[in-house]
Amino acid sequence: MDFHLRQKYSLILQCAFGLAGIFVSVGYYLLRDWRNVTHLFCTLPSILCLAVIIFYLEETPNNLLKQGSQAVLGSLRRISKINGLQFTITDEDVIKVIELKK
Repeated sequence: MDFHLRQKYSLILQCAFGLAGIFVSVGYYLLRDWRNVTHLFCTLPSILCLAVIIFYLEETPNNLLKQGSQAVLGSLRRISKINGLQFTITDEDVIKVIELKK
């Protein structure tokens, strides 16, 4: 990743944490019940993030090598599509990598 993009995303992440702290503080002030604020600002976003992780993120191709070449190719195709890259890896290339891993 380019240094400038990394710096930009790091700044966005830091601002998000700061804004979340402000929202939680305002929520405590307005709702006056710590349980409701905790559920609203901590539990629900955590459940949403977990759902994104489970349904959107791919298993790494390195871990899929144990399942065979078709699983690796499917994962790499999806990753290259998301990244906007052309997929040029063949089944033979994956088999060579599997043999090298052994």
